[in-house]
Amino acid sequence: MRDYELMVVMHPTIADEQMPDALDRIAGYIMTRGGTIQEAQMEAPWGRRRLAYPINDQTEGFYTLFRFQLDPAQSAEVDRELKFNEDVLRFLIVRPETQPRPQTQPEPEAVDAAPESATAEV
Repeated sequence: MRDYELMVVMHPTIADEQMPDALDRIAGYIMTRGGTIQEAQMEAPWGRRRLAYPINDQTEGFYTLFRFQLDPAQSAEVDRELKFNEDVLRFLIVRPETQPRPQTQPEPEAVDAAPESATAEV
């Protein structure tokens, strides 16, 4: 099982009272393939927001973030189901980083080319 994150932008014409059912359908794609959902973030800072550019003539969308675990062989099936769902404007499945990025070492300070003892009083 691997950790995944799924960001979904749902169609804005879905009524607020129908949104939980639409999101449960997406969660069902994951759970029917043996996955487990750790978190589904639908509230702040996500929710209904204006899109940066129109998608299918829509200027708003409902953003939801899912964090889940799934067998890697099943992730393609979840991807396929999301492509066929007409309520989904856009989605992206990624694997979050599990190890911290290596820290870059600061460069040593530049040393003056002429040492102080090289200058003599004349």
